[in-house]
Amino acid sequence: MRNILVISGSLLLSGLLICSSANAAVLQIKNENKKDLEIVIEPGEGTVLPNKEATKRVLKAGEDRKIEVSEKDFPDSSTFVVIGKVNIPSLHNQCGPLFIDKDYRLSFTQTSTGATACHYETLHKK
Repeated sequence: MRNILVISGSLLLSGLLICSSANAAVLQIKNENKKDLEIVIEPGEGTVLPNKEATKRVLKAGEDRKIEVSEKDFPDSSTFVVIGKVNIPSLHNQCGPLFIDKDYRLSFTQTSTGATACHYETLHKK
């Protein structure tokens, strides 16, 4: 009887851990620009209006970073966009819409005008 309770408890705990990590996207972001890059992550499909829910981080030139985006960050949206900002405005600096239940590899590259462009690919969850 005691072994059954231990096994049941272990299964319940592992199930909770799997469910809590299932609804999170892991972003592997590389800044291939020669300048620092401000990363803005906001819910939905992107907007030109200021977004109170947006999160911001700065990546140094050449830096790689992993960032996790979950339902806790944006509880009312299953999609989000990642915007990279340098000093020069760009039309191609946004990746998305991306889904919270998938992982992505993103890279921001410098354009010929000194702006930045976003490129991404979906990674398979393990």
